Amino acid sequence: MPEPLKCDGLALCLSAPLVVGLGYAFSHSVDAVAKGAAHAEHWLAVAGVLALAAWGGVRRLRRGRSRKGAG
Repeated sequence: MPEPLKCDGLALCLSAPLVVGLGYAFSHSVDAVAKGAAHAEHWLAVAGVLALAAWGGVRRLRRGRSRKGAG
């Protein structure tokens, strides 16, 4: 068996039980995490829209200033 496959197998044997154990330990709070993620997703969308609006406004101002300077 090549050496990288041995390391991958060892990593799987160590990480899989850890991930399953953490999932079992924190399964009672899945609903709270889902609600928090939905709330964060909402604010992330709002921040994205505001960032796009600010970017568009700055771009419009720069175009206006460059046209005034060229004329």
